[in-house]
Amino acid sequence: MIKKAERIQQELFFLNGKSQFKLKEIMDEFNISKRTALRDIQELERLGLPILFFANTKFVKGASIWKVT
Repeated sequence: MIKKAERIQQELFFLNGKSQFKLKEIMDEFNISKRTALRDIQELERLGLPILFFANTKFVKGASIWKVT
């Protein structure tokens, strides 16, 4: 099992360059539960990644827009 800090960093690399993604992709890629994936997204936001929520869809505001479904 990888440490949370390492997983968060890997998630940043995983999301880099993606225009959209599904929450399930993060869950499958990192073998984590839905709740853990949601906590990780909250942590990414806390670290400065601006995430916007619109009707069950999450968007990351910035140079890239990530759509999380």
